[in-house]
Amino acid sequence: MSSVSGLLDDVATYVRRYVALSEEQTNALSIWVLHTWTFEAAEFTPYLLLWSPTPRAGKTRLLEVLESVVREPFQVVEPSAASLFRAIAAARPTVLVDEADMLNIAGPLRAVFNKGNKQGGYVTRVERGGIVRFPVFCPKAFAGIAGRRLPLPAATADRCLHFELRRKSAVERVAPFTLAATARSAEKLRERLATFATEHVEALAKAKPPKLPSALHDRALDGWAPLAT
Repeated sequence: MSSVSGLLDDVATYVRRYVALSEEQTNALSIWVLHTWTFEAAEFTPYLLLWSPTPRAGKTRLLEVLESVVREPFQVVEPSAASLFRAIAAARPTVLVDEADMLNIAGPLRAVFNKGNKQGGYVTRVERGGIVRFPVFCPKAFAGIAGRRLPLPAATADRCLHFELRRKSAVERVAPFTLAATARSAEKLRERLATFATEHVEALAKAKPPKLPSALHDRALDGWAPLAT
């Protein structure tokens, strides 16, 4: 998989061009973007939690940038559980949830999120033909403002890799982002990501992750393992 390093570098450069992030954050996000194209090869998919204590820290902009390069993006605000699990079953998208701090994650919606980070996760519904299982396994990212509490219930937040964003400083510069202006560069990256996935998804399914830090708890190990593989 010698081509992966250059691909990840180019994804990281693309993301950091439009959002003020640390190098560590950008590198992790670029790996996650690649993971969205190969997530079927993993047992677990780590969610992202993009949060800040204040508005205008780049959360929505980062979701927009991710939307342009992840596989099958599906950006939503206040989705219903039914619309979400049907969309996931139909397309296995990358779900991008903005304003997560305003979302009432309870009941069926909580089930979609808490079951959907593991291969084979599903929710059941009664349809005309009987009980139907809807698969809900797919990558998901949440963005929201956090005060004393994170913008997600504890069980959902525990399935996430956490990225605290901040307002850019007076000396930091990022390029303006519009889908039209970035369409060509984003499409080239998407083509390369898709090619990599086609060529390597079977090998990734057989690969064993490297040894991860013992300080990580079990769910964190589940989340980081597919990104470290």
